Amino acid sequence: MHNSKSMLLGLLQGRLNRTLLWVGFAISMLVSLSAQWEFNRHRSITSVFELSNLVGPAAKSLLAGNGLTVSTDSMGTEGYAITFSASRMPLAPVVIAALEKAFGDRLTVIGYAKTILFVLPLWLAMSIVWRAVPNTNPVRWFVLFLLVLPFSISSFLADVVNLQVEEGYFFSLLGLASAMIVFPDSSRIGVTGSPAWVPQKAILFAMSVAGIYLAKSSMILVALVFCCAFFALNGTRATKLLTVTLICMTPLLWATHQYQVSGRFSIGTSLDGINLHKGNNAKFLERYPPPPGTNLDEFDNELNAGMHFNNEWQFDDYHRTAALAYMRQAPMQTLHAMYVKLSVAFFSIQKYGSASSTGLMDIAEKIGILIYRVCLSLALACAVWLLFGRAKDDRFLALFFLALVAACTLPYVLGFVYTRHFIVLIYPAVIFLCRALLRNASTLSHVELSQPSADMGKTLA
Repeated sequence: MHNSKSMLLGLLQGRLNRTLLWVGFAISMLVSLSAQWEFNRHRSITSVFELSNLVGPAAKSLLAGNGLTVSTDSMGTEGYAITFSASRMPLAPVVIAALEKAFGDRLTVIGYAKTILFVLPLWLAMSIVWRAVPNTNPVRWFVLFLLVLPFSISSFLADVVNLQVEEGYFFSLLGLASAMIVFPDSSRIGVTGSPAWVPQKAILFAMSVAGIYLAKSSMILVALVFCCAFFALNGTRATKLLTVTLICMTPLLWATHQYQVSGRFSIGTSLDGINLHKGNNAKFLERYPPPPGTNLDEFDNELNAGMHFNNEWQFDDYHRTAALAYMRQAPMQTLHAMYVKLSVAFFSIQKYGSASSTGLMDIAEKIGILIYRVCLSLALACAVWLLFGRAKDDRFLALFFLALVAACTLPYVLGFVYTRHFIVLIYPAVIFLCRALLRNASTLSHVELSQPSADMGKTLA
């Protein structure tokens, strides 16, 4: 009789947990679609091909069968156009072109479709974390709260609904890949689960990491961190080979494509040089951080003054050379600029790099960024604490998280930092905090925590 009651209670608790997970799903999607509705109300364009950052023109070129080729003078070469074939990483234009093919040039519909499509990986991340939640432990309420908390941050939602910035296409892939590393066994803490890195899961992980890079070339350091973290998990040789091959082939294939269409074997883009130059020039500290509602793009003409470029790589080489020359000639100013960028990345609660807000919206944005700051600070403090702990799995996860934050931040410290650049770290931070909460809960309830770095080989064997 006692066993029957226990079984019934377990079933009810399991059903409640599944219901809570679906509540989290519903909240995240409802808030995201509401943000997209609000975003649509203030759009100044009517066609998907008018999307800025060359995303719209690149998508139009794709649909016309011309690859990512765009001729434009919008990169500060007013009066004469440069033909760019390697200016954009492919994920954003490909997604926009595919959605336009499916729904026509209906900007509002495409906005909703893109939002749904890129929230789905976060649902998978939520599911992975939730599998580790004990059915009866009160900690599940805190975990649920953390999983939906990012959707209260307006700057994060701006990335969720945005169609023209790269962060809008990898924020969820970053969360999913992080969940797969931080919760590698995909089973409840203290409970032996099914084999963790079956080929299907390895392929999903590799596709997520590859997608992060294909959205933004500077994220190749993030891809490297994920690759190393996966390699440290003691999986089978076949699984390691499959995953690492898929990840490493991505930049090689992209560079090969670049060579074919633009004449240069490059894993980056032909805009990397000017982005470096924007953050490293004699007037940078006069203009950065940019006043709310402005950005550094308005000074592109000045950076190109007196120059004429025959092609995109000549354009890229000039700006890269000018930036590096300035960094060598003015090392103290460069270090001071990096300090300012780090301050924006880790301490500021002002939104930078996009439209300005006033009144209640401005207050809401600052509160959202403050929430992000608290979550990231707690996660970083926890990681540093665990890094000097005795448990090998704790040290592994702490090192992974610290390396991920560093890899995500470093390219912007070399270039320039906007709010959208760092806010994508909110979901990895939340996932790390969930792991810390669950580990503490399992310790308090005398449940042995699974060992991701040491026991993974036994699980996969």
